[in-house]
Parts: sequence; structure tokens; C-alpha cells
Amino acid sequence: MCGFAGIFGKDTDKFGDKLATALELIEYRGPDAKGFYRDDIFAVGHNRLKIIDLSDQANQPFQNDEYVLAFNGEIYNYIEIKSKFNFVTETSSDSEVLFEILKKFNSNFSEGINLLNGMFAFSFYDKKKRRLILGRDRLGVKPLYYTVLNDSTIVFASEVKAILRLGLKFNINHRAVVNFLVNRTLSYQERTFFEKIYSVEPGSYIEFVFDGDKLKQRKVKYWDFPNKIKDVAFQEAVKKFREFFFDAVTIRLRADVPVATLLSGGLDSSAVTSAIAFLFPQKKIVSISAVYEGDPMCERIYAEKVIKKHKNIEPIWLNITQDMAGDILDNVIYHQETPIADGSMVSHFLLMRALKEQNVKVILSGQGGDEILGGYVYTFLPAHYADCLRRGNIKNINIRSLFHSLPPSLKNKLKQISICKNYLHYISLEKLKEVDDYYHKWNNQTILNNYLITSLRYWSLPGFLHYEDRNTMAYSLEGRGPFLDYRLVEFMLSLSNEFKINNGIGKFILRQSLKDILPQIIAQRKDKQAFYAPVDKWAKGVDYVFLGDDGFQRSFHYIKFPRVISCDYLFKWKLYTLFKWYKIFIKEGGVYEE
Repeated sequence: MCGFAGIFGKDTDKFGDKLATALELIEYRGPDAKGFYRDDIFAVGHNRLKIIDLSDQANQPFQNDEYVLAFNGEIYNYIEIKSKFNFVTETSSDSEVLFEILKKFNSNFSEGINLLNGMFAFSFYDKKKRRLILGRDRLGVKPLYYTVLNDSTIVFASEVKAILRLGLKFNINHRAVVNFLVNRTLSYQERTFFEKIYSVEPGSYIEFVFDGDKLKQRKVKYWDFPNKIKDVAFQEAVKKFREFFFDAVTIRLRADVPVATLLSGGLDSSAVTSAIAFLFPQKKIVSISAVYEGDPMCERIYAEKVIKKHKNIEPIWLNITQDMAGDILDNVIYHQETPIADGSMVSHFLLMRALKEQNVKVILSGQGGDEILGGYVYTFLPAHYADCLRRGNIKNINIRSLFHSLPPSLKNKLKQISICKNYLHYISLEKLKEVDDYYHKWNNQTILNNYLITSLRYWSLPGFLHYEDRNTMAYSLEGRGPFLDYRLVEFMLSLSNEFKINNGIGKFILRQSLKDILPQIIAQRKDKQAFYAPVDKWAKGVDYVFLGDDGFQRSFHYIKFPRVISCDYLFKWKLYTLFKWYKIFIKEGGVYEE
């Protein structure tokens, strides 16, 4: 896990001297080593967080006479790849294995990248061909941003603030802001909160070739979601899921540094923690959990059930108070580079700080379980019933299932009407018309699987991955999510609905596959609770004088500020964090002192 930044093209000399300063700004992503490469048209700097092979020989950029690699992430199956191709390497790092793969498949990057099981963002420079490849993992776990200057230079980095540090100025992307306020989304395809700063899309790479004084650009999608349901017996699927999940957990424990788990008490984090404890009974497992004393939503009782069942878990409990959250909110937003939709990002940030104090460097979480297993019952259950209705089963027909049976184009029109009705009092109609389509169509899939894929690509996962990456990296930690192993994702999307939702209960295959290692109360738990933080209480302590800030009002003129004071606490919280984002990144240009 690391951070990098670079320049490619005509203006490399102009910005190259500022690269070291940009790298210093994101040094927390990799405080263990620093490296640079530079020639007449390319410069790159790399901050390394040492996780696998702690030697200096594994520092980056990796380079030879022809190629230069800067890489952020982990290739979990690097041992298997190295063995398969008989790679002879000077280090035992996964980074060098990636270097060898990209060299070997230099004429067919898609084939090479599809061999990788991991989370990654990389820049791969071919000196002779004057070509730069920017690539990103299938689901977009690791970030990578870029901007193109005058069609002749590209600047890229693991975080936007490193691009800003080069002295570049960018306007607010107001479409992103409105979609955040209305739909909670942080990104949509390439879009960021800054105009002309783009994100490399998940499952894609971009090829830039410097030809004369101009850059030629080509985008390639090397992976996409499966679009065919397979006929698999249930018990066979249960067995296969367990095999995939156990292996996904096992290879994510590959590290030469201490590893811990995030244990909320929900089904997904309990499954990850229980799997580690079960697979490695002689290993002491550190878990960390948030506690909200006196709050009925606190899930400590469930986390304690996991700890009681598996004696090799050593728990850390962090009691989070309103004062703690208020003290670090600016710091959270600085690291996120976006406003934040609720308080869970703040609680997660505090948990990562506590882990840093315990000298932990890798944390496993249950991220992605809801999106691949059908955990959001409010949306996914009616979608499942809509599929039943299509097959002639009207047993559970209701208004919501009828709605989900409609074509995506009609659902989006109705969604737009609902948005205008609910938000026109606070946001101008012209901006509300720019809200992105909410429902998407993926070929040959059930309605439920369409929603799972849309959740993975647009609704929820991109935002969760964003905040998990930024919070972990803020404290030089590496976050890993076994549920996001591409084998599990492809497997679950190839199964019919009943493997995911059965008799109204979500995550059915997970419950059946791991019922022997999960506490019974968790395996049978039917209520769905997201990672919790009492933002309703925190929002009451906000001083809303910021709503009268002249610069804020001018910058977001389409928000009807006099009316906002009467809206619900969550919308005001989003505006509050938008104001803080505006102050740090627009007013101060990304300058922040902790």
C-alpha cells in the first residue's frame, strides 16, 4: 500500500521540480521509503508503506532499461503468479511480480491484468514507446486521479491534493455536489468533485502515448461483471462459496507486518473475523470495535458473541464520543477530499487512529458483503420479488415490487420526479435536472443482480471504498476486503436470486456456508444495520452560522440557504461537511494544518 504521483508529456520539466513537494503531502500513504525516476518526458515519485518484503530492494519505482513501475496496493496471488511463470526476481515482493507481469504482457495488458487477484492502481512507463499506462483494479479499491493539460501533459496521483500541490487550480464540479446532496454518491464513472480532475475507472486502464507535442489517449476496459446465470445445485454453491471465502481471507493475511480485523458485530465483519480465528486457531487475532456508551444502536453485544466463540481473538474497544468526533472532523474531510454523508466515516477514522497506536499495519474488514450478497433489504428484497413477479409468482407482490419491475428508463423518470418533489425546496430545479440516472441495465441479468451490480459500480461501494482507503491511509494502514475478491463477486453474480435472498432473508448463502463458525445469534440475525455512528446527535451540536457565509453562498448559489435551516438533520450535516470541504480545498487550495 503506497502513494505515488507523476507527470508525463511536454511540461514534465515545468512540474518535475515540484513533484517532491507533492509526494511529501501524501507521505502518510507510505512513510517507510521514498523513490523517484525522471527523464525528459516522464517523472514519478513513490511513497512506500512496507507490507510484503520489508527490504529496501523492494522499494519503488521498479525500473530497468525499458520500463518504470509505480504501484499502490497488493497483488494477493503474487506467489501463485510467480510460480506459474517461473519469474526470477531479486525480491520476494508482490510489486516485482506485477512488474514482471506488465513486462511480459506488454502487448496485451488486458490479458496480464486479468491474472491479478488484488487491489491496485499503477503507472507503467515504456521508455522506448514513450507510452504510459494508468491502470486500476476491477472494483476500484485503490484510487488513481489524473488531469490532462493542453492535450500535451498528464499529471496523475493517488490523491487529488498531490495534483493541487503542483500549483494547479480547478473549479468545483457542481454536478458531483448536487448528486452528493441528493443521492449521497461521491463519484460517477470518471467524475470527481473537481472539474477536469478525473478518476481512472474501475476495471480499466488508460494508455497515453506522447507523439511529438501531443498526447494520444486510449481507454480500455479489461474486466466487467458477468452477465449469465449458471445452473448450480444449492449445496454445491454453499461448498464453493466457503472455499472461495476462506481462500480470499487466507491470501489477504499475506503480510510481513501485524494484521487486525474490524469487528462491528454485523454479519459481514463477524464472518471475516470468525474465518480468520477458525482457520488459524493458534494465531492471536486482534479485533477493533466501536462503542457508543448508552446508545441502543451500539452493537457491542454482537461483537462480544464472536469474541466469546473464538478464544484466540484479542479485542480492542474504542468508546467514541461526540467531542472526539467534533475534534477531528476537519482532519477527516482533509483526508477524504470530499464532504461526508454521515458519521460512520468519522468513527472509522478514529478506529484507524487507535490501530495505528497499536502498531497494526493491515486491517481486514467486511466491506462489500452487502453489495454481493443482497444485504440492503429495503431495496434488494423488493427487487427479488419483482423477479418473482416476472416468473408469475405474485405471492409477495406490493407497490415496491411493481415499481422495480418497470424498465430502468421509467424508474429513472419517476425517481427524478421524487427528487424534485423532495429537494426543490432546497436546491434549484435546473441543478436537480442534472442528477445522474439511478437505475442501470446490465445485459441478461435478473433485476436483483442488476441492483447488486449498480450498487457495486455506483450506489454504495465506490463511496465506501473511498472513505476506507483514505481513513486507513491517513494512519499508514492497509485495508483489505475479502468479500471483494473478484472470484466471489463473479460467483455471486452468476447465481440465481434464491442463493442470496431466501424467504425474505438476505445473505442466505453466507449464513449457510459459515453457520458452524459464526455465533448462532449472528448467523440468524435478520435486522440490517450499517456501520453505525450517532450522527443525529452530532448534528445537533453544529453551529449553523456557516450557512450565512458569503463566499459559500456565492459558490453554491443554487442552494436555497434561507430554507435549509428547516430541513432534516442529515441534509444539514451534508451541507456542514460540504462547507468544510469548500474551506479546505476551494478557499485554501488544499492547504490544511492539523
